[in-house]
Amino acid sequence: MSQTDDIRYHLEHYGPLTALSAVKLYGCLRLAARILELKNEGMNISSTPMRLENGKVVAMYCLEKSDVPSTV
Repeated sequence: MSQTDDIRYHLEHYGPLTALSAVKLYGCLRLAARILELKNEGMNISSTPMRLENGKVVAMYCLEKSDVPSTV
């Protein structure tokens, strides 16, 4: 499975993802590039600024509601 596949699966089944989480979980150092690939494939992914405890701001990526797979 590629990093892009890992990121897609994470967003669909686990929810939001930040660059730090992507490095820890999937060894992905270029999350923004993987997100762009997924957007180019038609996934509706949004980014929201998230302030860390140290005051730095990072992007948190998540699927828009219409792209989240149904569990029914």
